[in-house]
Amino acid sequence: MPVPFNARGVAALAVGATVCSAAMAQPDGGGPPANYFRPLVAEAGAGVNGVGGVSGDGPYVLLSNFSLAFRYDVQSRTLLNIGPGWGHDISFDGSTIVGGADVGAITGGFVWTPDHGQRLLRNLPGFGDQDSVARAVSDDGQVIVGSLYGANQPFRWSEATGRINLQLFGQGNLSNVSGDGRFATGWTMPAGAVTGVRWAPSGAAQFLAPPGGAAEPLVASFDGSIIAGTEGGPIFLWREGQPLRHLGAFMGASFNLISDMTGAGDAFAGTSLVGNSLVPFIWEEGRGFSSLAGFLSGRHGLNLQGYTLEAVDGMSADGLTFVGRAHLGSGTVTAFVAHIPAPGAGSVALVVVLLTSRRVRRSPVLGA
Repeated sequence: MPVPFNARGVAALAVGATVCSAAMAQPDGGGPPANYFRPLVAEAGAGVNGVGGVSGDGPYVLLSNFSLAFRYDVQSRTLLNIGPGWGHDISFDGSTIVGGADVGAITGGFVWTPDHGQRLLRNLPGFGDQDSVARAVSDDGQVIVGSLYGANQPFRWSEATGRINLQLFGQGNLSNVSGDGRFATGWTMPAGAVTGVRWAPSGAAQFLAPPGGAAEPLVASFDGSIIAGTEGGPIFLWREGQPLRHLGAFMGASFNLISDMTGAGDAFAGTSLVGNSLVPFIWEEGRGFSSLAGFLSGRHGLNLQGYTLEAVDGMSADGLTFVGRAHLGSGTVTAFVAHIPAPGAGSVALVVVLLTSRRVRRSPVLGA
């Protein structure tokens, strides 16, 4: 999610579950096993350790060496150079990437697709000749949100509408967009107080709390009806039509950053500053906070190979794939990708009733 978190269908009613604690081995000649932890230092190189996120369905990871952006294919273990800059977000199927660049003649927000390559936002129809940075993209790749340089004016763009500047009260900033592309999230300053906001497709602002509340919304569910963010250190959860929930802070951390949320909004992942250490976490409805390392290794049997996780930068919409950064001892930081099995697959046996929809998937980790 930079913050965008980078954040986003199937809902499952779990009747029973049995979790096997051992990680599965890589099948000969096949794709990734049902669950795995993979440091990317060999495939991506030590310098490619900036992580922008993961596609909603999990096969692609957005990476950067802070001058070039890359798309990593989990299945083929290959890197695709998408051009100068750094990637901030990736669409559900991995076919659209947005970000920002300041490399030679390539400056400002960009969008990349396989058909058109890397294009600057100011060259898109209806955008206008203004420098910008792209922060997030909708699941289908059609809606891009970001901020204009200088005035820090948040915007949304689609080919159908062109650029729409979002309503501000004094200063403000934009963090993300819902998976369906309807709502953008961020903050502005009514009455001079930083206040969380959800912007409608028209650009109109809806406050998440009275002035000074829900200070920094960071991630949203697929339909934008659930939003999580921070109020300085503590974390909040907002549900449409319900009072704001104050969740506290993971391990009492003084600083918390949320990077992604499942499409159903029942789990989100982030990183906390605990003492002098960065500790990735996951929050689940009904369970609360857990360390990501304990969640992956203890509950889902992944072998972390001695690595210490120091940040989680993305989570797939179904809550099965996580990407971030880790280090081995005092060694170089590397990007990683971790995957846990879906209910009914591999090491997890579940009796489920599946209710299908396009993107929103209830996180299968709940109740596991």
